[in-house]
Order: sequence, then structure tokens, then C-alpha cells
Amino acid sequence: MSPGCCVAASAACWGREDEMSRDLAAKAELVKLARALNTEPDAVAFADSLDATDLHQLREAISGSLYDEHRVVYQRIAAASKLLPAPMTAKIAEHAFPPLISARVAAELGAERAADLAGRLPVGYLADVCIGLDPRKVARIIERIPLDRATEVATELVRRGEFITLGRLIDAATREQLLGVAAEVDSDEALLWIGFYAESPRHLTEAIKALPDERIRRIVHTALDGPAEVHSAGLALMSRVDDARLRRQLGDMAAECAPSSLTALVHTAVDEGFLPEILTVFASMSEASQRSVMTLDVLAEQGVLVALVRATAAADLWDRLLPLVEYIDDDLRARLAALVTEYDDDVLHSVVAIAQRDRRWSDLLPLIGSMTVSGRRRVARFVSELRAPMLRDVVDSAQQYDLWSQLFAVAEYLDADAVGVVYEALGEADQELLAGDLRAVREA
Repeated sequence: MSPGCCVAASAACWGREDEMSRDLAAKAELVKLARALNTEPDAVAFADSLDATDLHQLREAISGSLYDEHRVVYQRIAAASKLLPAPMTAKIAEHAFPPLISARVAAELGAERAADLAGRLPVGYLADVCIGLDPRKVARIIERIPLDRATEVATELVRRGEFITLGRLIDAATREQLLGVAAEVDSDEALLWIGFYAESPRHLTEAIKALPDERIRRIVHTALDGPAEVHSAGLALMSRVDDARLRRQLGDMAAECAPSSLTALVHTAVDEGFLPEILTVFASMSEASQRSVMTLDVLAEQGVLVALVRATAAADLWDRLLPLVEYIDDDLRARLAALVTEYDDDVLHSVVAIAQRDRRWSDLLPLIGSMTVSGRRRVARFVSELRAPMLRDVVDSAQQYDLWSQLFAVAEYLDADAVGVVYEALGEADQELLAGDLRAVREA
């Protein structure tokens, strides 16, 4: 893959219709694998079946093998260069060695020596060297490069569209370097793509935290207001951060955008198969933001709703969908319930298990209440299997959120033992009518 074609490669990857189940991390890894092999993304289609973790491991193994090839030769060149003054070594490197060779030699130099030489090479040549640096040895060199030189090189790499290289360098950059580069790079879209190709969620998170809030807001709004491929980069950025508070901040900033932008984002997620990421973003939002986005007309489109449930069932993402059920209207909830009950018992059992694990009964009970009698009977079988303390949690949720009618919608189909536990859990609660109904079911 030639330098500067990262965005084009990404755009080509988005458009592949056979990738509907591919997540954004896997897509980024495919593009980076192609870069490691100096080819185009289509040439690495053999790896399509691998998930992001496996693709990353494959890429690391290939890269390590390539970087270690002829390493003895590079070590000898590095040792010889130490016999010369740094200014002379820099001149020889610039005029005698291609940047790729210099990159390999730099990996064998001491970090201080490599950083010193970096300060003596032209910015354009040094940018070429960065493209070929061994990722395993980048950190000890990058952190020693002065801020002004790091900023100049990063700006040049942005100009070339070298976002894969810059994404790799995020892991090595200091906070000071990150802030300096962000201040010089005015393009929010460029920062989105750098974040998309970041190697580590942890370092991506720290890089975003280093930015001023207003710059973060600009980046998020740029993601939502841009074309489909930029939507994808934004979804990757918002869903990959590993700090819950920051993820909520990003989600709430996304919710500030116009309904038309949020609608376009949902359509991109459906068209490209990125619904797990958008579920992560929506589930991370504050309650106020969730109330707002869940009223979007786009979510009532049948194609969108079907795709949303399909993606949730396929990846077992009920912990992300269930918290959103509270904020949809009765009609949409009934349609959602009908779609959920089209799946087999394994899926319904998973829904109940996640509600029990996360204590999400206040979210699941309204969904059960919107199901047909057949659906309620099927769910009740799995609720009946819960141990007594867990059944009491169900009753507690009904009491706390006034979900008595929804509780009875499933309780009337529980087995006798489970009905007994539910009835006893009511205690002296002021719910005589419900108690009477449960007693009648118990006796029957």
C-alpha cells in the first residue's frame, strides 16, 4: 500500500457488502495488515474470517518477521554509525540510505542517539522514516524527540494522509506531544482517522482525554456531520475508548447533533454492519441523551429495527439494548418484543440471563409485557428457573418502578414454585389485587 492512501483504502473497505458482520476494529486491522504487507486491502481478503484480535496477532507476527529480517546487517550499520559524529551520520543517512533502511537502523540504535539524529534530518525524510519504524521500538525513540520537531513531522504525516503511521505513534507520544500536534492540526477529520487507526484503546483514551473539551466536541460533531466513512471513524472512536465517563461524554456530545445527522449515523451503522458500535454509543449516554435519541424516527423504520435486533441477538448485546427499551414508545416496544420472540429459546434464555446478571428487570419487564401470550409463556419458563433470591429481585423491581401489570404478564405463566416465591416476596405490600391474582394462579 502506497503512503497517503489510508483514507481511500478505508473507504473501499466500507463499501464491501459481504462485510455486514465485520466490526470496525476488524476493518481497521485489515487495512493495517495490508499496509504491513505493502499491498491493498483486497489482497488480504483471505483474512476476512478472523476477528480483530486474531487479525492483530497475525499482523504483529508478520510485522515482527519482516522487521527482524536482515537485522544483523542493520545492527552492524548502527554500530558503525556510532563511530561518527551525529551531524555526519545524519548527512550520510539522508544522502546514502533510503528512509526504510534508516528506519531499520534507527531501531538498533540507542534511543538517545536515534532521537538526536531525528533532530538533524529534514522533516520530509524523517516523515518517511516514521512510516518504516519498528512498532516494537517506537516508544523509546518518540518520547525523546523535542516537541517542535515531533509537531513538524506529525503535521507532514497528516498532510500526506499517513493516518496508519500516526495511529501507531499515539501509543508512544507524550501528553505534551499529543497536545502540540492537536493544536497544529486543524482538521478534525484527520484526528478522527488517526484515532481510528490507534493501536491501543487505552492509549486512544488517554489521547482523547488530553484534548480540550471543545476540541473533542468538534471532533464528534465532525464525525456525525460527515460522509459514511467518517461516521464509521467516529463510531470507532466513541466505542473503543475504555473509560466509561469519557464514553458517556462522547455519547452526549453526539446526542447534541441535529436529528438528521443522528439519522444518517444510524443508516450508516445499518448499511455497514456497525450496529454493535452504535449500541455501545447509545448505551453509554446519559439518561437525558438516551431519552432524546430513542425518539428518533429512524429507529421506528422496520429495516432498522430488524437489523438492530438481529445484531443484538447475533452478538448477545442485550446488556446494551435493554437499558434503551425504557425510552421507546409503546408501539415501538411491541414491535421490538415481536421481533425478539421470533428467535429461538437460546436467545430468549440469554435475554433473561443478562437481565438477571445486570439486574435489568425494570428494563425487561416492560418488554415482556409487550409480548404475545406465546412469547410470555416462553420467557416465563426461563424466569421460573431462577433461584428464589433472583425472583425476589424481579418483585423488587416491580415495586420500585411500579411495574405490577408487567410483572403479572409473566407471573401468570410461571410454574407453581416460582409463583409461590413471587407471592411470598410481596409480603405486606399494598398490592391486594395483584396478590389475589397470584394466589389464584398458585392455587390453580
